[in-house]
Amino acid sequence: MDSGWKNMQVKDVMTKEVKWAEVPGTRAEALDLLRKL
Repeated sequence: MDSGWKNMQVKDVMTKEVKWAEVPGTRAEALDLLRKL
């Protein structure tokens, strides 16, 4: 389960999007959106 540290990186990169990034099942989608941005 490496989604834990990935989620932490998302927090570090985009603190405003932490709320939806922490939702289970959407972490992969959140990372995909970050790649598009």
